[in-house]
Amino acid sequence: MLQACVYRVSVVGLVVACGCAMSACSTMGSRKPLPSREASRQAAVSEQEAPKAEKPIAQAFAEPREERVIGARVPQSQPVSVPVVNAESADLPVQTTDVRVTSSAVREQAMVMIEKLSRDENAQVRGMAVEAAAMSPQRLRDIIEAGLKDDNTGVRSIAAMAVGKNQLRDLRPQVEKLMNDGNNHVRASAIYATLRTGGKADQSPLAEMLFSDASPMISRHAAFLLGEIGNKSAVPLLRSAAIDRTKQLPPDQQPIFQLMVTESLVKLGETKEKAAIQAALYPSQPGEMESMALAVQMLGEMKDRDSQGQLINLASYRDNAGQPYPPEIRLGIALALARMGVVGSEGVVIADEFAKNDNAALRSQAAFVYGAQGASSLDKLAEMMKDPNPQVRVSAAASVMRNR
Repeated sequence: MLQACVYRVSVVGLVVACGCAMSACSTMGSRKPLPSREASRQAAVSEQEAPKAEKPIAQAFAEPREERVIGARVPQSQPVSVPVVNAESADLPVQTTDVRVTSSAVREQAMVMIEKLSRDENAQVRGMAVEAAAMSPQRLRDIIEAGLKDDNTGVRSIAAMAVGKNQLRDLRPQVEKLMNDGNNHVRASAIYATLRTGGKADQSPLAEMLFSDASPMISRHAAFLLGEIGNKSAVPLLRSAAIDRTKQLPPDQQPIFQLMVTESLVKLGETKEKAAIQAALYPSQPGEMESMALAVQMLGEMKDRDSQGQLINLASYRDNAGQPYPPEIRLGIALALARMGVVGSEGVVIADEFAKNDNAALRSQAAFVYGAQGASSLDKLAEMMKDPNPQVRVSAAASVMRNR
């Protein structure tokens, strides 16, 4: 199975790496999880390693172009038949009851689950819960605040990103303290959060991390954050890093770093650079699959309609032996297309293919696909909230929260 890690910390993509440890993969949020794409990240967050924000690539979609419904509208609040979650149980088993409930009831169940899993002994689960809490920052604010004080660097970084993304100004004093954190990933996220919440922060440490940090992961995160901050004066800096910093990195790290830099350039208005991300959709050798997974995730987050046709074709691609792309890639394409407004039965069919897979990372990715498909998949997400794996449960709960 491909092990691509999500290299950025997206407050919406969970820390679900596809078999890669937080310390070894990329950054969290920066989206993320193979996907482990910046995205689908899935080994537990190392209690002593710097965070990364991966984003699980998420999800499956092998749907013929002719049958695709482009831009189909997703119903917002239709009743569905779902199992009722027994949130009091230690492992959150679900007692199935044949009742008709509204999406608001399922959402309430999801929030109860997120609150419980935010106290899990596994740091990765806690980090995922913090990212999920960002879907409802007012109701679940305490989870984000607790994450800022977590012993795990990855969790602290995710929490700081959540504060910045949601502009939780009342938490600015806490993130300002993290600008002195001993971990550069946390410091970078804190700088971003401070600026986003109206505070003042010296951005020069981000430039230092971009060009000279010992960890390629930290350099990627700095590149991502410069795009998120939105200061166009960072364009020359990023262009320089694309050349000078890239030469300092190991060969296998160079394509991922360049993609991260390119994404930030696009965010800062250099839209012609998007062609480089689109080009990464076509790997010429197995070693380029991780770049493909990351490119898929990026284009989905950009809602790049220009890439829609390419993604649809890639979803149905088969090699000479009749084999499709790996599950992580297909799931990533499914999620990207759904974010572009392409929803339909085939996307659900692919998610169904992996929803009960032995690999928990793939089950988590399937949950993300269901979430992007809309209210019609709420019953399946409610079922997944009783999965024996807490990472799958929190992924399902987060996907419910995305269904508004």
